[in-house]
Amino acid sequence: MFAGLRYEYTNTVLNTQTQHGIIDQHYEELFPTLFLSHDLTKSGTLQFSYSRRITRPSFNELEPFIVFQSPDTYLAGNEKLQPSISDILKTDYRYKTVLFSLTHTVENNAIRRFQPRQDTVKNILYMLSRNLDKVTTTSFMIAFPVNVTGWWNIQNNMNGIVQNVKTFYDGQKIDLSLKNFNINIINNFKIGERLSGELSGFYQSP
Repeated sequence: MFAGLRYEYTNTVLNTQTQHGIIDQHYEELFPTLFLSHDLTKSGTLQFSYSRRITRPSFNELEPFIVFQSPDTYLAGNEKLQPSISDILKTDYRYKTVLFSLTHTVENNAIRRFQPRQDTVKNILYMLSRNLDKVTTTSFMIAFPVNVTGWWNIQNNMNGIVQNVKTFYDGQKIDLSLKNFNINIINNFKIGERLSGELSGFYQSP
């Protein structure tokens, strides 16, 4: 068992020669961490972890300046951008060479880049980073090898994700859901003492 607690205080200030307090953010947060591991059998191990993490906006995302991309498209900063806080729960079970993993993440004020904002008067599109109120993600992973012969082995990886986004976007309530699944299979061949080969395949669901 392992447990920890981290405290952070952040102070972000941006001034120019003509304007002060363009960005003036002060926030503090506690970041706990917990890790548990238990051997259920000689061949099976169960692990559980919890952690809280912070994603801070970069200076380029915050600075209230625009960058020319095309006559009607600009990259822009968002001085109102807030850091995102993620609470992550993860469970792993390993049986011999087989691994099962399940992760659940709740991210508040999730930062997403290249969000459009239209200036209908000037007919200009600004692309900037914005906060989404809440993004919930549940993912699972199964990984296991298969030894076909002494010269041929296969590594199999399967991943799935369910993500839900809830936020108010330009005054509208948004509730989006995404489901995704992929399989990755890698065949390794030992052809000789100094020669080997690989054949891989990948499937991605819509």
